[in-house]
Amino acid sequence: MILEVTAKDGTCIQIPDYEKILYSTGMSERECTNDLSKFSISDGYTYNIKSKDGYLSINGSEITRVQLFND
Repeated sequence: MILEVTAKDGTCIQIPDYEKILYSTGMSERECTNDLSKFSISDGYTYNIKSKDGYLSINGSEITRVQLFND
């Protein structure tokens, strides 16, 4: 699966071999895998996107859209 993250500056980041998104405000951590229907972006969260090769960490205030594609 490929996760595509669009930033507020228009940059589009494609993450191949997506596994899950871990997000937290620092107090508690939540996990999102393949069901993005209940997933929402919040300015107060830090999102750690895990792929087979590593992690991408991005603040919610920098994200406008997250999409998941089958490869």
